[in-house]
Parts: sequence; structure tokens; C-alpha cells
Amino acid sequence: MDIGLSPMTQWSMRGYYGKYDESSALDILSQPGEVNDTANLNQRLYRFDSSVSQVIGSRQLLQGGVEWTQDQYRGYNRVLGDNAGQEISMVDLWISDRISVHNRLSVTLGGRFNNHSRYGKHFVPRASALFRVTDSLRLRGAVGRGFRSPDLGQLYFRFQNPTHFYQVIGNTHLEPEESTTYQVGFDYNPSKFRFAVNFFRNDIQDLIQAEYLGFPTSPQAMAELLQSFRIDPVFNPSLFRAFYHYQNVQDVYTAGIESRVELRLTRNLLLSSGYTYLDARDKETATTATFGSFTAPTGWEDYEPTCVGPISANGPSPDVAAARSAIPTRYGTGIWPSRSSAESNCSLRSTTCSTVRIRG
Repeated sequence: MDIGLSPMTQWSMRGYYGKYDESSALDILSQPGEVNDTANLNQRLYRFDSSVSQVIGSRQLLQGGVEWTQDQYRGYNRVLGDNAGQEISMVDLWISDRISVHNRLSVTLGGRFNNHSRYGKHFVPRASALFRVTDSLRLRGAVGRGFRSPDLGQLYFRFQNPTHFYQVIGNTHLEPEESTTYQVGFDYNPSKFRFAVNFFRNDIQDLIQAEYLGFPTSPQAMAELLQSFRIDPVFNPSLFRAFYHYQNVQDVYTAGIESRVELRLTRNLLLSSGYTYLDARDKETATTATFGSFTAPTGWEDYEPTCVGPISANGPSPDVAAARSAIPTRYGTGIWPSRSSAESNCSLRSTTCSTVRIRG
């Protein structure tokens, strides 16, 4: 819901709800180890946000808002606590102040305060600038901090796959990921042609990912594994299964370049092509940072500078990610921008894409 309180004041309010239910039963004939043949998973995501935008004079746009989010997991043989379930809630307060210092220079300062029901209070600031060299050439830069807490699956998931002989166990000792992001870039946009380049670097601490710990085949081996990695026995992992466990495993950096070219041939025909290069490495060893899923910064919508949050590692649990991805994320409102994801198991990655758009 959007309400214009005055010609210079805009109020927005939105609510979201995501739901995922799953149940399974398996007819087990003969398999090693003990496997529970029934399971169910029920997940709920609730979110509410409200924001206010205020134009001050002719050179300033002040925005702020509040967001409330609650995740709920429960399910037999899927989550620690079974049908009693687990729950996390967060309250965010954010502010963004964009000031036109000069006709050709604008600066944006902002920050987000997060109050997490498990990890307490955190503040992440950001700053960005946009300089119009000419009407066709713009330079931009940004720096910001990021914070991402483990999701419920990474903390409490207990999944035993009876047919593929693996299990994924959560970790109640996980620490949040924190990051610092730097971006500089430019775009050249004369008439029917546009060329944009963005250079970025993300420094991430306490990256979360699922690690393979072994294949325990005896109670003694299982007990040693649980003790070595401080895994609560209440997770009740099974023997004769590949054992995967979420951990804070490494401090990494990702750096790269994004570029995009667009050419408008006619009013109804637009050609575009994009290229992304990513280098992801462990800071201590300088070796390839092999994590299952990463997020990289996207382009700059409407050419306004923004900041990108921390890398996220997606576990194999069927969580409420689909519901989250459906939540609109907007530039210029103080809400952290949407981020593109890609799979990678190497340190050097490049991708190219081209599109043709035809208006009917």
C-alpha cells in the first residue's frame, strides 16, 4: 500500500506471507543403519515493512523505515525439536539520506540497525556517491558493511536421506557472516548506446557452508566425530551415512568485474550483452574458495549507487528461499538491493549473456 501524505511525503506499507509443507513416507526393504521412514516439514515466513520518503528542498531525499520478519520451522525427523519447531524473529530499522551536493555530484549515507532474536543487535553503515562527468558519462562508488545471520535450516536442520546415504546436520554454534563491500564503476550512455562497468570486492568473515565430515560406521567413530566438532547428540545422526555439517569454515574474498552493453536499433528492438568475471579465494591460503553458492553484486538500477550485503551460503534444505525471493527488493528505499546468485566451485569464473528484446 502506497499513500501520498503530501506532494513531498510518501508512505509505503507491505505485508508478506510464505508457506511450505512437505511430508514423506518410505517403504524400507534393506538398508544399513537406522533410518526413520517418515518425515514432515512445515515452514512459515511472515514479513511486514513500512517506510517513509520525504523530499527536503530541491536537493535532498530522506528515507527511513522498519521491517519485521519471522521464520518458523517445525517437522518430525527434519528439524531439531521435531514438531515443537524452531523460530527466529528480526526487527530492522534503516535510514538513507541522499543529498545533491552539486548539480553533478550526489552523496548517499545510510545504515541499518538489526535486532535478531538469537544474535542480538548489529549496525551496518553504507556510503555511496555518483558523479555526472557529462550528460552521458557517470562515475560511481560505494562502500558498506554487511551482516547475515544463519537461517533456521543451517542452525537446526536434521535431514537423513535414506536412499542416497547422506545426512545434513545443523550447527547451533554458528556465528553470523559479516562482510565489507567496495564498488566503483562507470556508465557511458549516449543516445542509443550504453556501456557500463562495475568493479567490486567483498571481504567476508565466518563464511557458512556445509562441510563433509566423514562416513561413520561405528558408535565409537560417531562419538568421536560429535565430540570433535561440538555437535549436540540430540541431533541423533545415523551410522552408514555421509555426514555433512554446517560450519563457519573460512574468511574469503570475492573480487571481479561486471560489464554490460546495450544497443537500441529501433524503438522496439534492443540488443544487450553482459559479462561477469569473479575471483573467489581463501584469505589465509590464497587457494580457491569452494563454497556451494555465492552472491555477487548486481548492476546499478537507474544508475544510483548502492551497496551489496554479505555472501550467503544456501544449504540443501528446502527452506523458504522461494518465498524470500518473491519479496520485492527496491533500490533507493534503503532496502538492501537484490543480488544475483550463481553456482561455483572454482576461484576464477566468467559468464557472458546476451539478450534481444522486441516490443510488440
